[in-house]
Amino acid sequence: MKKTLFSAKRFVCAAIAALMILGVCGASVLASSAPQLNTRGGNRFNVVIVLDASGSMNYTDPNSFRHSAITQFVNLLAQEGNVVGGVVFGTQIEATMEPRLFTTQADKDELLNLFQSVTPDNTKDTNIGLALQTAVEMLRTHGDPNLEDVILFLSDGKTDLTPESLLNESLGQKADAIQDARDNNIRIFTVCLNSNGRADPQEMAQIAQATGGETREVASAEDLENVFQAFYNLIYGTSTIPLVDREFPPDGIIETEFTIPGIGVEEVNIIITGETTSISVLNTDHQVVLPAIQNYGTFSTVKITEFEPGVWTLITEGNPGRHIKVNMVYNSALVVDVEHQPAGMDIPTEGNDTELTVRAVLRAGETVATTPEQYSGFEASLKILNGYGDEIASIPMTLNGDHFEASHTLPEGAYFFYVDSWCDYVSASSEHVGPIRVYHQEPTPTDQPQPTPPPNTAPTPVDDEINKTIYLIPFKKNVYSVDMTTLATDAEDSVLRYRIESSSFILGTDYRVDGDVLTIDHYSLGKGAFTISATDSGGLSCNIEIRIKTISVSLIALIALGVGALAVVGAVVWVIMHRPTFKGTISVDNYANSYGMPKTHASFKGKLKLQYFGVGNCGLDQAKCYFMAKSKSSVFFHSNKPVYSATSMEPKKDINLFLGDNVIFADENQTQGIKITLDA
Repeated sequence: MKKTLFSAKRFVCAAIAALMILGVCGASVLASSAPQLNTRGGNRFNVVIVLDASGSMNYTDPNSFRHSAITQFVNLLAQEGNVVGGVVFGTQIEATMEPRLFTTQADKDELLNLFQSVTPDNTKDTNIGLALQTAVEMLRTHGDPNLEDVILFLSDGKTDLTPESLLNESLGQKADAIQDARDNNIRIFTVCLNSNGRADPQEMAQIAQATGGETREVASAEDLENVFQAFYNLIYGTSTIPLVDREFPPDGIIETEFTIPGIGVEEVNIIITGETTSISVLNTDHQVVLPAIQNYGTFSTVKITEFEPGVWTLITEGNPGRHIKVNMVYNSALVVDVEHQPAGMDIPTEGNDTELTVRAVLRAGETVATTPEQYSGFEASLKILNGYGDEIASIPMTLNGDHFEASHTLPEGAYFFYVDSWCDYVSASSEHVGPIRVYHQEPTPTDQPQPTPPPNTAPTPVDDEINKTIYLIPFKKNVYSVDMTTLATDAEDSVLRYRIESSSFILGTDYRVDGDVLTIDHYSLGKGAFTISATDSGGLSCNIEIRIKTISVSLIALIALGVGALAVVGAVVWVIMHRPTFKGTISVDNYANSYGMPKTHASFKGKLKLQYFGVGNCGLDQAKCYFMAKSKSSVFFHSNKPVYSATSMEPKKDINLFLGDNVIFADENQTQGIKITLDA
């Protein structure tokens, strides 16, 4: 995998604000772990936007709110540095723009023109699998490997195609694309426009949850702008700041102040919804500046890329009584760097515990906050986790000149920590640090080396990848269960903690977890996977991948199989019924050691095992040697290994017997064997 998945706890404030915006958007289905992709100062991504152009979009979004939503999303992107592409689909792919580095407004306008160039057609179906596969392949072949990958996918339906062969092909492509996205850490954010009640929210939710993204279901196309803004906030670690929501006064002028923080803001975006006659911006010195302003009829966007921190002023003019709404979104470049004392990953203590002190510094690119003014308005919190990743403490941090600082007492054990920092609508989290081991150390003379505990080793998967094929048989439950405790071993811990990190399948619908047992009894995808982690008490872990492929066995195939089985059984019965029968008698004795009267068997059909005669130690494996009737007057002897006869010293496994006496030798020296007498 080329990139790393990041903690769900990052950019908490941004996520909360985004969810507040979505209050008007109908039902919301959250992924198992909320995404926060940006942890780098550059705050750039590979992004592919996928738009449904099937015929139903004419009815679910007749006023083309989708284009306004996508336009706002694209214009919010930093002017330079994102790699962006697009896909428009119906029954087939209608239009594409391969991902490329965006550096100008013209790049953005070209992408927006692509989306508006395709008119929904009532003859077009919804081929979600092909669209998803196309977007994933675009990112794999044209994305910047140093950036994280995101797909933003809007559809108002579900996979719906004719003939059935095309439907099955699309479902297969969807399963393949989801697995490709999982393997390459491509997160997919899905928007389900369900204004006519015919969409499939679960299909959209599964795509997002399987890849670590999020999904939203909206009941009205008018809510698409809010959803796209919220997804922008989640992806880019920012929030939407409401500034104005009112009518123009009699003089037609609204002055609005807004504050730009001392660090962490790279660009300021202002979205003005409603008709205006003039837009101007004043800097902290009340001087007019000339930001980039784009007008799209029903709304305008203002992007400020050069600024000094402080209080700015937005002046909008319009017709009195007209309603105007103004929101602001920062493009954040905030990074939290941390260090701790005592330093190192192994911390000895001569008492029962030790005090850990953590310092956090704010940074934006190469600029480090060094003054209290730059920290103005910011807060920070230290999060302490145990070795299994569970939060056990949250400590407010104190601003100490040029950094935040907090201390916490830790007993013996393994720990992780990270720092959240935020001000109004800008937030970031540090990387997780750990595992840090606190261990007890007996006092020792200073001239002697200090003993350290033996190193902890990570759990080891029994198999890195498990591949399982499930045959889906009609009228059968088709259940597959996995005892997760058998998936990994650990040199230090006999008990590990297992957790399903992600899955292509749907919890509660496809599978359930009872303790450490994973049970799958429904398969919404033809193929999919589970990523399961095994973590030891020292905070180290390994991942195990379980990949599942299903093969449907039709009722016709079962009937054909049953008919074939009956035919085979019938043939076997016929052979058994028509085997030759030897009509005479056969007597067998030990050649070297006679046991008295030899045992005799009269008349037999098919096979007669040598062990029936109980001849003692004769050098032959009596359970694997037998007599076979050839006709009513002839028999041959079969041995599992070559034997010798009195008539031929060439070793053979099958020897014909004659009426009268016959001798079979187990060895070339004729020391062991059996004497056989046939009477007609």
